Amino acid sequence: MRRKSPTLTDETLYEWDVELRELYLFLDHAFHSPPQIQNTDGDPLEFHRLIYEISSSAEEALEKLSGLCVTMTPEEIRQEAKQDASGRILKVEFSWDRLGQTMNQELPNTVLGHIAIKGRRLTAEVNSKQRADVFRREMDQRLGDLAHFKVDEIQDTTSAMKRMEKKIAGNERPDDSELMRDPEIREQMSEFLAQHWENWINEKIPALGGKTPKQAVKSADGREAVEVLLKEAERGLGPDAFTNEANVKGVSRVRELLGLKD
Repeated sequence: MRRKSPTLTDETLYEWDVELRELYLFLDHAFHSPPQIQNTDGDPLEFHRLIYEISSSAEEALEKLSGLCVTMTPEEIRQEAKQDASGRILKVEFSWDRLGQTMNQELPNTVLGHIAIKGRRLTAEVNSKQRADVFRREMDQRLGDLAHFKVDEIQDTTSAMKRMEKKIAGNERPDDSELMRDPEIREQMSEFLAQHWENWINEKIPALGGKTPKQAVKSADGREAVEVLLKEAERGLGPDAFTNEANVKGVSRVRELLGLKD
């Protein structure tokens, strides 16, 4: 027999005044606290653009650096390069990667950065200080005196987020921002949100009387309270379509884990 929901009265609202305020403050904090994003090695995101001047030709630089890319052969990289009439490389771009992935064993490889060589200028873009340090060591070993380090342009995630907010304020789609175009960031954001929702069922929630959602759903009243939280989460996902989709999947996963699908 289906349990009939109680009638909502002014007296009920008054009785639950404190709990409703706690629920509002909890949801407000949860949906306005930016996640701490990491790359697939667990390093805090920090965007680095390393710039070098090379005294060798782009051809020689590619020959010495092509081993940093394990997903393409040197011949495949060269085929995609821009060449002059004589076949000399003018500009070439390729990924710095490695086989396997630390945080997700199912993925075949990890993209560590992006390398571009144009004339005498070489740039490498990576998303953490740790990877920037490793790349500089690789350059010292592979090119030595043929490469002269010029500058490391650094931008942290806070600055990138602020740039995204400006784009949103200017009615530009946030999905088109530089931050969310990075495949690794999108992947890590998706993994972070999925893990957040799976962990949520075991967190003590003030709006549930200090119980975890997993504990609360053992009673009819608790199940209703959890459903209210989940529906509020679905209504307040924010303007970012990619994050919205990941959150919707997360909420669906919570319902599945808690047996609320029906």
